[in-house]
Amino acid sequence: MVRGDGCNKHYHVSLVRKAAWRSAEKMRDYFKNCSDTVVRWRERGPVCLEPETNPSKPGFVGEKKALRNELTSPHGVYLYKTRQDVVDYFAPNFHPPYNTPEKKAIIEKWVLNVDVAQYTLLDTAVQEV
Repeated sequence: MVRGDGCNKHYHVSLVRKAAWRSAEKMRDYFKNCSDTVVRWRERGPVCLEPETNPSKPGFVGEKKALRNELTSPHGVYLYKTRQDVVDYFAPNFHPPYNTPEKKAIIEKWVLNVDVAQYTLLDTAVQEV
């Protein structure tokens, strides 16, 4: 269903209604598999995803489609115009490893000791909405 004046083409489609598990056993198997996967991820630790450099493999972007220094300096931040249109790429400026005393101090200063009071809403009218 298209709503609005014709310029805004947002729509909604329900793909599933009243979905349920076939059995409690299937549900337990699914969540057991999810838990096992999360355990493996935690054992492995954080992993940086590297851009694919082999043209014959899926996921290869190529020099023509890459933004700025996306291939030589991965793990940055993408700026999107829409969901699919990437406008720009910003290379990272805080590189691993993060376990050195200097990097730990920076992380503690800016992440762990955040003043929570500065992020609370002061306007009660906004909170009521």
